Amino acid sequence: MDRLDHARLCIIEAHLKQLKEMEAICHKEGELLCQQHDMAFVEFVYKLGEILERKARCVHSMRAQLRAFLKTNRHPAQD
Repeated sequence: MDRLDHARLCIIEAHLKQLKEMEAICHKEGELLCQQHDMAFVEFVYKLGEILERKARCVHSMRAQLRAFLKTNRHPAQD
């Protein structure tokens, strides 16, 4: 397996992991929406903020991996 194939595999595995994590986070967000009528609005907003922070960390992590790859592998259209 050459370096590019290895990188491809790593990126795809990271993306699958990120999708599973985002799915779990979105499920929590859906549960929160269903429960929001039973809680104080401030509590809802606080919990929503936590969920959105988890989403942001998840996206940031995936983008960091993409940037690391792109740093050493330029797309032909960029030349």
